[in-house]
Amino acid sequence: MNSRFIVGVFIIVLATVSALAAPWISPHSPEHQELLSRLQGPTGSYLLGTDNFGRDILSRIIWGGRVSLSVGLLAMVIAVSVGVLVGAISGYFGRAIDAILMRFTELMLVFPAFFLLILVVASFQESVRPEDRGMILVPMLGLTSWAVSARIIRGEVLKIKQRDYILAVHSVGAGNARIIMRHILPNIVSVIIVSATVRVGVLILVEAGLSFLGLGIQQPQSSWGNMVSDGFPYMRQAWWFTVFPGLAIFITVLGFNLIGEGLRDLLDPRSGKGRAV
Repeated sequence: MNSRFIVGVFIIVLATVSALAAPWISPHSPEHQELLSRLQGPTGSYLLGTDNFGRDILSRIIWGGRVSLSVGLLAMVIAVSVGVLVGAISGYFGRAIDAILMRFTELMLVFPAFFLLILVVASFQESVRPEDRGMILVPMLGLTSWAVSARIIRGEVLKIKQRDYILAVHSVGAGNARIIMRHILPNIVSVIIVSATVRVGVLILVEAGLSFLGLGIQQPQSSWGNMVSDGFPYMRQAWWFTVFPGLAIFITVLGFNLIGEGLRDLLDPRSGKGRAV
């Protein structure tokens, strides 16, 4: 078994279980304030210290994982779904459809998605309540992050559609939708899974960046990104306020990347380390 895959799964399972079990395992309420204990370093009572309102950072990291992981996973589902749809149609039909879809995909790749997100989210900032901003952020993250997946899926479809069994199915009168859904996509599911796994980590980073700039998840909801943002002004006097949420982001993204690399090695017969599927 691939060691990177095992380490990645361990990290993500730990982060997911901690987020789901937040009401039972967090030492304190994430919003409970002890002003007399504000900016207190790690102690027995507060293992990772407290923030500028005396709130327990460990508890807020555990609860913030619910938001950060949810945003990353939901946005990934949208991004990969759109990418698979565009990539499959473009690769299968080719010609004019391929040219149009790929030019649009290249446009999405050339234009910096992060700045597009800043523009879109900032436009809705005043009209959307802070607690509802996640409802805008998730689809925007997904709809600006599908282009990479589309290019990957298109390349795989171009290779598979020339194989003999696809030509045979086509010759007996099977419809295009049936061929794509029943005979092409099942054979590239490993590529889709690897792409989806890596995409989660990227989207968590993007959400953290937007939250750091004040354009992502807002209080009263806590996410790892807005925790780093809140702690940045206190970096010199209370390093734990920023460092520990930042480590949560780093370790979680690393976990998803390790899973993606491990799956690629396990599922790609050309890697020499995995097995054919």
